[in-house]
Amino acid sequence: MKKIVNIEEAQNKEFKSTIVKIKLGLGHLDENSKVFNPDLSMIQAKIAEQRELAERKWRRDIKLFCLIAAVILSVMLIALYQNPIVFAAVQGISAACFIAVTFFKYIKQKVKET
Repeated sequence: MKKIVNIEEAQNKEFKSTIVKIKLGLGHLDENSKVFNPDLSMIQAKIAEQRELAERKWRRDIKLFCLIAAVILSVMLIALYQNPIVFAAVQGISAACFIAVTFFKYIKQKVKET
């Protein structure tokens, strides 16, 4: 006589055994792995340190910007009073460079889009 095995029953048994194996594996993983929870005060201290570093960098950048601006303005004013022709030439070259850079950026953007 042949035994008739119900396919659904066999699949259910296999499914249940797979679920049990997965649960056992996950339980074993939970038991053996340690979860690191960082200390809140450590995180707050790190944030405060990063904020202070960013503020120092911002102050340094502002000081550098003001120094460079003062030098440029001084040179331009000296050029204006000592030799107006040189001043006008520098202004013209600056304007031409600005226009050229803007034009090339525009062309590069148009080429990228196509």
